[in-house]
Amino acid sequence: FTAQLNGTSNNTVVTTGAMEIEFSDGEQVSLQNAKPGQYVEKTFSVENKGTLDTVYDIYMSDLINEFVDKSDLVYTLTSNDGGQNINETQVGDVPTKIVSNKQIGVGDKHNYTLRIEFKETNDNQDDNKGKSFSTIIRVNEVQNAVVVPSYKPQYGTYIAVNNNETHKGVVYLDPTDLSATCNETLASQNVNSNGTPTEIKTGCMKWYIFNDSGDKYKMILAHNTTAKINWNNSNSIVSYENSNVKPVVDDLVSTSGWKVTPRLITAQEVAAITGKTGFNAADDSSQYYFDTNSQTKATFDSTTRSRYDWLYNNLNKCKTDTTDYGCNIEDGNTYQLFGTSTEGKTWGYWTNTTLGNDSYMWAVYYINKLVNPRADRTDIGIRPVIEVARVSS
Repeated sequence: FTAQLNGTSNNTVVTTGAMEIEFSDGEQVSLQNAKPGQYVEKTFSVENKGTLDTVYDIYMSDLINEFVDKSDLVYTLTSNDGGQNINETQVGDVPTKIVSNKQIGVGDKHNYTLRIEFKETNDNQDDNKGKSFSTIIRVNEVQNAVVVPSYKPQYGTYIAVNNNETHKGVVYLDPTDLSATCNETLASQNVNSNGTPTEIKTGCMKWYIFNDSGDKYKMILAHNTTAKINWNNSNSIVSYENSNVKPVVDDLVSTSGWKVTPRLITAQEVAAITGKTGFNAADDSSQYYFDTNSQTKATFDSTTRSRYDWLYNNLNKCKTDTTDYGCNIEDGNTYQLFGTSTEGKTWGYWTNTTLGNDSYMWAVYYINKLVNPRADRTDIGIRPVIEVARVSS
């Protein structure tokens, strides 16, 4: 937690993770020298200022309850804008979690009123007269909580992810039959029948959502549909329309029978995924490592993996090179360069972004990095992006 005054003497703002919590008159609630029928109210709000839906808990912490007959002290929690409502409940005598795993959407704000009351029972309550109660209200973002989305892709099987992931969810989808049953088991069977996911173009496949704003989900395939293809045969830049890559991407529709239109991810989209600020596609010094957003590579080991492994899994040596580059699934198989008999490994995939007017392109590479190789590089493949309509869950 970090706490600060928000500009008034009465309200306190506390931030934790993606959330901002605002309390009227601070975080403490107290009822001193209590009499039957006496109560105290605390108003506060929880606002999600992050970029993902998240989940939070609310606690009564640092709790002191002097009441002898505990049933005389009760609380209610009310919210009229999507927060949790709790009917009259006895206050405990130890710190208590009163709200568990409450989901809050991006930009949403839950306003609360907590009421603590010395309940009038019309019986003899002398044992509790003059007793006191105090607590501090804490709101914590739940780490690694699975968030159930309000929306989902129109097609495929959507798998919600915990709020610590850097993608927006997993989708199992057959691009040749959008209504076909597709799930993790069927996608694994498709991989097993081929021996490796690389160059699988049909059937049930795994996709990662990287942008869920607007009316469509943008998602990237978990593997290359073409292992190796040069952008251009000579080291000179050409547009996507005139590249070697475009007809191969188009063939996914015309030959493989895709019912959605594939494209390439852009370098700017990659930068947005990792939160790289100031990325300039015209500047070759803008190459950067994903986990640090800088020229310095993060250190990985058997327990510490890249938070962006899903962007470059299923490439050669991304895990077992002399340096560990943080992926979790690598592909060391040999593939033919498209249109030739030349064989080699698949080390990355092209974006649809040139390095200014130079003869270099931007590509995602196995070393946990956005790089700018020559246009005639022969070890880089195609990893399609598709867009699917967003509908209510």
